[in-house]
Amino acid sequence: MSFKLKSRFRFLEFFLILFLGIGMTILVTWPLAKKTGIYYNDAQDYPLNGWILWYDQMAIKTGRIFHQKQYFDAPQMYPLPDTLCYSENMFVPSLFFSPIYWITHDLVLSVNCFTLLTFVLSFLSAYYCINYFVRDWRASLVGAAIYAFNPLTLSNFPSEIQLMNKYFLPLIFLFAYRYFMEPNWKDGFYFWLFFVLNGLSVIYFEVFAVVLLPFFLLPIFIHRVSKKDWLYFWRVVKEGWAGVFLLPVLFYFYFPYLQFSRKQGIIRHLNTLRRYSGRISQWFCPQRRNLLYGPLSGNILSSPPHRIPFGYSLFLNFLPMILFLFGFSFLFIGYKKNAVGTKKIFSWCYLFLLLSSFVLSFGPFFLGWKTDYGKLKLPFYYLYRLTPLLNGIRSPLRFQFVFYIPFALVAAFGARFIFNRIRVTKPGFLVAFFLFFILLENYSVRQYRVRSFMLQYLSTRKSRFQFLRHQVTLHYPTFISILHHYRVRTLFGFEPMYLNWDTVTGEVMMNGYSGFAPNDWLNFMAAAEKNLGKGIFKELKALGVNFVVIHKNFMPPKEFQLFYQRHRLLYKQGLVYRGKNTLVLSLKKYHFKIHLCDFQKDFVNEGLRLYAINGEPAYVVADLKNEDNCYLVSKFNSSYYPLTVWTGGLTYHTHLILPFIVLPYQKIQVYGYLRTFKLSTNPIGKFKVNLNSL
Repeated sequence: MSFKLKSRFRFLEFFLILFLGIGMTILVTWPLAKKTGIYYNDAQDYPLNGWILWYDQMAIKTGRIFHQKQYFDAPQMYPLPDTLCYSENMFVPSLFFSPIYWITHDLVLSVNCFTLLTFVLSFLSAYYCINYFVRDWRASLVGAAIYAFNPLTLSNFPSEIQLMNKYFLPLIFLFAYRYFMEPNWKDGFYFWLFFVLNGLSVIYFEVFAVVLLPFFLLPIFIHRVSKKDWLYFWRVVKEGWAGVFLLPVLFYFYFPYLQFSRKQGIIRHLNTLRRYSGRISQWFCPQRRNLLYGPLSGNILSSPPHRIPFGYSLFLNFLPMILFLFGFSFLFIGYKKNAVGTKKIFSWCYLFLLLSSFVLSFGPFFLGWKTDYGKLKLPFYYLYRLTPLLNGIRSPLRFQFVFYIPFALVAAFGARFIFNRIRVTKPGFLVAFFLFFILLENYSVRQYRVRSFMLQYLSTRKSRFQFLRHQVTLHYPTFISILHHYRVRTLFGFEPMYLNWDTVTGEVMMNGYSGFAPNDWLNFMAAAEKNLGKGIFKELKALGVNFVVIHKNFMPPKEFQLFYQRHRLLYKQGLVYRGKNTLVLSLKKYHFKIHLCDFQKDFVNEGLRLYAINGEPAYVVADLKNEDNCYLVSKFNSSYYPLTVWTGGLTYHTHLILPFIVLPYQKIQVYGYLRTFKLSTNPIGKFKVNLNSL
């Protein structure tokens, strides 16, 4: 076959696979395809991820993304620093999302189209990676479908948009295998490229890749060492020059996360990891909305562990499991006996990846069938102690996303084994049957009826709130506490609706929603929810907040009337917009006498204590008192006050974490972390030492 014919064939193959992936995505997520311009949520993670994608496209368009500090000081949870570090930054996904949004100017349509696109991209990447080994387009389609459409992915769909971006994972391990088997600059370039792109898509998956790559590559290294091929390791370094140029891009987006976790002393403790670790029952439990197997889940698992509402099913489905057993028998019994050299190594590499990801999905302790506590320590526990990488993840059971790479590959070999032994006149029918049954096993009954009340409300009122653009605002009610509502049963988790508002008005908001929220922000928002009066207004004005937006329609009518009458004169003074459902107050109209503190002059250090873990200094606690009638405001980086600690002949440079506002004459207790520590595994005690004064 000539080069031109090969190119045309590959071009046609690509588009056929692309259209097949689109068709399968529409079927397995139906009826979302006909509601892409309608379905959207005001609660939990879906609007958060949609807001991050919107924010990234705005940062790309304005050039803000090239100013690291500005980019990570995102316009939510003002005035806290590095608020984008509270979640995934999703830079690479935003590169797919942005053109859709720039063309449509419709957030709902763009987010839904992008979410569906992630399945197509995963299907494409899995097909080419599997076909590299299987060399059978029929079996590769089946394996790609198993990887792209599986219970774990569908149980997190559509709310966990970030976890849908798994399309780079198969490419990382494919080019890791090719590059480390026979080092060359081309495969080295692709390995580092996809390694970086994966890291800029999902931090979870980058951590998984880093942790699992040594297990995956171990058979290759053992093979080279057994041959005493020491020159091989030099070739790996020499041909991997692309990493020198590509890794700084990854570091640009990861360094703020490293700084933030170090300054805040934030890690996921073992108790948190235990809650989101896999149980044996979860591997046998379908998700409850599954069309075929949903009724079985109640018999196997009466309730999700710790009432996790979604993403708890590790069920593998029956057809993929049957194909996997055929493939495993073929690869590791018949094929491995006859294979030599590189083919044997390939089998062992993916077997190690399968086993390591399976074991790590159970987390730090073995929890049996479906218990919440266990004492038997698993490999995850020791890796957690050895490396800081696992300190930042919450859900070990998500290792199954990587597990599906070798699982789908082995299942594809099983499909090839069947295709080669069942002779039919039209083999396409058997392929179609397998693909259809894979989709049927994964189909979950969802109506996608939810619409964003906030975006609907603003659709005809956008121009009325343009004066809020780039202004600092507080929205009320804050929904920090659980509230009863005449529209919905509870408003817990509805703070993201203000992020939907922000995508239209472009404000800098004190409100926000993310995977992490500091205590001072939570306390302030709870106080504002309890009494939005003169005292809170003075604090807001000291913080630099410009407007307060009160949403009447989020409060029962009688409750709003009592609330408004309580502060009627105060609100009347600042009122700049009055609508049927919304009031906007301008804090510029309030002439409060506000004095800002000088930290060095107005604060007195009432004591410093150093705490130790296993005899090693861990963190310092300072008791401070504001002795003046002034407000201490700490915005963004000024929240970190530098402190040097001398003890045991060592010098520690740390930062005291100041609240974003301290009231007149208020006493506060602040912390500075000297090193990362794990509360759940180490005792903490006071450590007597002389510290320098502030």
